[in-house]
Amino acid sequence: MEHLTETLNPPEVWVAKYSLCPTISQKDPMRMSVQAIKDEIVKLLYDADYFKELGATDREFITIAIRQDKAHFFDFLKEHALTNWRTVGIWGKLVEPNLQIEIEFRDNQQECFGNRLMHLLFAYNKKEVKEQVLYARTTPLEEGTLFF
Repeated sequence: MEHLTETLNPPEVWVAKYSLCPTISQKDPMRMSVQAIKDEIVKLLYDADYFKELGATDREFITIAIRQDKAHFFDFLKEHALTNWRTVGIWGKLVEPNLQIEIEFRDNQQECFGNRLMHLLFAYNKKEVKEQVLYARTTPLEEGTLFF
């Protein structure tokens, strides 16, 4: 399985997908400040007006798993809705406490929001968190009791 630990550059597929989404920021997150990255992450996850403006109607989950001792880097998300789960990460013989963060958000048909979030999280990890492997994924949410 491939993961992005050794590379300084994100996969080209993220950059290529921006052509499908001209209304989403085209800024290279590796050239953005940490605060600008955090602000854009919050906008993509929680700004209902932005969802409507860009036709984001698909319900998605983003899951971020991070070692417990580095979870404070995601405190900026705590002022908004999210779910935290205490989990255990097992890497070979190493067992360590982790925090799993789950957030429901809206995406569009081209998955521009999720794609941009992965690119932003990649840059945020490289610049601020500095975790060898920051695990994040988006998954479709077909049914649920929360509506926004």
